[in-house]
Formats: sequence, C-alpha cells, structure tokens
Amino acid sequence: MVVFAFGAAFLSAVLAYGGSAMQAFEARKVPKSKALRAGLLLALLRRRLWLAGTALNAAAFGVQVLALSLASLAVVQPTLAAGLIVLAVIAKWKLGEDIDRTTSAGVAAIIAGLVGLALVAPRHDHLPQTPTTGVVMAGGFALIASLPVAMRMLDRSGGLIASLAAGLAYAWLSFSGALLGESFRRHSWTLVGIWTVGTTVAAIVALTAEMTALQSWPVTRSKPVVFVIQTLLPSFAAPFFSKQGFGPLHGVPFAISLLVVAAGAAAVGASRSVAKVAG
Repeated sequence: MVVFAFGAAFLSAVLAYGGSAMQAFEARKVPKSKALRAGLLLALLRRRLWLAGTALNAAAFGVQVLALSLASLAVVQPTLAAGLIVLAVIAKWKLGEDIDRTTSAGVAAIIAGLVGLALVAPRHDHLPQTPTTGVVMAGGFALIASLPVAMRMLDRSGGLIASLAAGLAYAWLSFSGALLGESFRRHSWTLVGIWTVGTTVAAIVALTAEMTALQSWPVTRSKPVVFVIQTLLPSFAAPFFSKQGFGPLHGVPFAISLLVVAAGAAAVGASRSVAKVAG
C-alpha cells in the first residue's frame, strides 16, 4: 500500500508543479490592484492557460486524496517535493541547463529524506471524526478565511506573506483531504458533503493567496515556501493520530528525515535551472 501511496503522491506532485507553473505565467499578467480580491480569480478564469493549470492542480488534489487513503500524511505530504526533481530533470533535458551543486545536493536530500520517511514514518493515520476534530478544523478554517481580509486591511500582499497564507490554507486542505478520504471510505455521506464544501471554500482562499504571491514572486520562490508549510504542519501532526506515534527513537529519525526533505526542496526551488523551467 505504501508503494502505491508514494506513486500516487509523486504523480500528484508532478501535476501540481506543472499546473502552478502555468498559473504563474498568467497571474503575472493581471494587475496587482486585484491582489487578494475575487477580481483576481475572475480575471484568471478568462485565461485558457490558467484554466488548464488549475485543472492539473485539481487533478493533483484528487490523486493526493487517493494517496491519503492508502498511507499517512507523514508519508504522502513530503513526497510532493518530488515535483521539484521533475523540474530539475526538465531543465537538464529540454533547456540543456547544467545541474549545479546546489540543485544536486537538494535532489539528493529530497531522495534521502523520502527514503528515511518510508522507513520510519507511520504507515496510517485516521483522523478521528469527533466533535473535537470538528471544532479544531472549524477554528482553523475561520483563521484561514480571515487571512485575505486581514492582509488587505494591513496592505500586506507581498510574495512572502501571500505564500505563507497559501501554505497555511493548503495545510488545512491536507487535513480536510484526509478527513474527506476517511469519510468516503466509511460511506459517511453527510460528512463527505461537509468536508467537500469546506475543502472547496478553503481551496478558493488558498488559490487566491497563491495567485497573489505569484504576481510578484516566481513559482520557484513561492512554491518551496508553500511546500514547507503545507508539508511540515500536517506531517508533524500526523503521528499524533497514529498508533505508531512518531516512530522509533522517540521520533528523532522521523523529524530529521522530514527536515532533510524540506531543506532539499528549498535548495532545488532556489536553483537557477529550475527557475528557468518554472518561469
């Protein structure tokens, strides 16, 4: 099951990074006065390339939910870093870009970290469908929904702050995706409906924040920030819901593996060769 989960997560990563690169190309053409507003998405909805990129991201999320039904958040989420490896390979293959030492070290770190997680991360985690879970998720949802409003009021819509907001929203989506998959597996159709609505609204918030970030930042600067947040938060939280806990040696190998993946993603994302592919 874990092998299939890795495969599905890898496919999700490829689709997500490909879609984000297409979205970034179009987002930069929209006036920054529309940042963090519904008008930003409305303007992008009229652009075919952006719609194609969004379709790839929607497919990526669907595949991610499938992966989460097969393995834990701690296994699935870090695998999204593999998308950066694909961009590095394309840079070498299509553009003839030399893979510098930073990129090579980053790719090696991602692979090493993923191997480590495959060995020590909890295989499964079932988020409890309890009132406590609902309250915590509702609180997180309220916080995320208020972020765009607060950012507009404070006039904070730069690449970094918008990427941080998008990362938090996507982290919430990771949990809701796991709960959605769990509800679907149990045929709890009422909960499926609830989590589908919540996931849809949160996805709109996340997408708005991410497109705002891509208006002023390249995807290779924004995506690693988003990736680290949407990976570290769910992955560190996942063991609390697993009988295995944090794994052997009180979770030290798990934490090290996860941080190695995050560091590798940051290194590859910052490389010039990958930046040329992602635009």
